[in-house]
Amino acid sequence: MLHISIPGISSIISIQFLLTMGRMLNVGYEKVLLLYTGATYSTADIISTYVYRRGLIDANYSYGAAISIFQAVISLILICLANKAADKIGATSLW
Repeated sequence: MLHISIPGISSIISIQFLLTMGRMLNVGYEKVLLLYTGATYSTADIISTYVYRRGLIDANYSYGAAISIFQAVISLILICLANKAADKIGATSLW
């Protein structure tokens, strides 16, 4: 523990940051879904519960899939931007 320093673990910090950026849009929607009623749609709606409501409950599968793909594309863009930023500051990047 005495010989661990920030420059020694900077590559681990960089990789963890990049992996966290990919999960940033994935919220634990189970908690929101448990408290989800018609009265709370306007305030408690997040992307995951909106996909659930439109895709499964309303049986509009293509629209729900399109929203999920859009969320995945935004996550990919965030990962690419974070990777480019990590590469520019000299830290370890994914590719």
